Amino acid sequence: MVPRRGAAPKGGKAVELEAVMERFALYTGLEGTALAAQEPLCREAMARLEEQRNRRELTDRGRELLAAAAAAMACRRHLLLCLTAGGSLTVGDARVTRGGPVDTAAALETEALAAAALWLRPGGVFRRMEE
Repeated sequence: MVPRRGAAPKGGKAVELEAVMERFALYTGLEGTALAAQEPLCREAMARLEEQRNRRELTDRGRELLAAAAAAMACRRHLLLCLTAGGSLTVGDARVTRGGPVDTAAALETEALAAAALWLRPGGVFRRMEE
């Protein structure tokens, strides 16, 4: 779970992997081994955000927003990898192809990064998303 008190210790992670994985599962609907297989995407997204973090004291809300942003980044990459590998996804009765879902995942990522921008350095990940 996300730590609930004070800022992350020096040298420590601002966001816990478990919090990112929980949010990623919410975004993607994945469970069990399918979810566990996406851990590298979540770790990579966490690392990218850690590199872009500023020195502002991290609040509980900041941790939540950074976890959501990392999960949204991982979700977008997961969707793009699925579409690249097979060209479509099947979710329930719906068949998903390029276009709408990719745009939706991009919007989710942009919104999550904007929400976490207070704890990110200017001109980093968020600026690249706007371009």
